[in-house]
Amino acid sequence: MPSEEDTCKGGPLPGDVQVICDVLDSAKVEDYDCRVVDQLVSFMYGYTSNVLQDAQEISKEMHAETNTIGTDDVAIAMKLQSHHTFVDAPPLHTVGMIASQVNSVPLPEVVERDGLRIPVDESDLLTNPNVQLEPKK
Repeated sequence: MPSEEDTCKGGPLPGDVQVICDVLDSAKVEDYDCRVVDQLVSFMYGYTSNVLQDAQEISKEMHAETNTIGTDDVAIAMKLQSHHTFVDAPPLHTVGMIASQVNSVPLPEVVERDGLRIPVDESDLLTNPNVQLEPKK
């Protein structure tokens, strides 16, 4: 088992770890925490096992006479899993509309004074107390 310093940097690696290291290298990612590889391997195993479990259930429903998972079963399971695991980015037009709506609200005026310049609205201050203490009875 490679130490934390030499993960993906040399020495014999398990096949799946080597695949992740090759993906990182092909994406020209050179500086990353050693735990990134572990997280990506964990995600890969989790995603693959969920897809295969879904494909097995689909296979049972579609053709109960065989216990074999087909490529169509896996493709359907991947589509189903992607709806649960990943979120599509909103369309660029929608993002633009939201950005223009948010940016239409002017920023509060900054009061010219010494010290830390913070918004005037006292309810938004981070320095306000956020706890109420009950008086002792």
